[in-house]
Amino acid sequence: MSTQENALTVHLVYLPETDTEALLSAAHEVLVHHFAIQHSTIQLEPEHYAVQCAQKMCKEHTLAET
Repeated sequence: MSTQENALTVHLVYLPETDTEALLSAAHEVLVHHFAIQHSTIQLEPEHYAVQCAQKMCKEHTLAET
């Protein structure tokens, strides 16, 4: 990888019934074929974890502002 290549890091939230291997494969295909991103780091997060994380971040953000 170099500064002349496109790269992406992303967190994808999925539902319990999701086929995570299919999700990962589909995400990679979209990135390569639609955006020409050859190098990606994709982190899959279950919905319940993402909700907890978002709530914590919102609380920390609100506390930081007061």
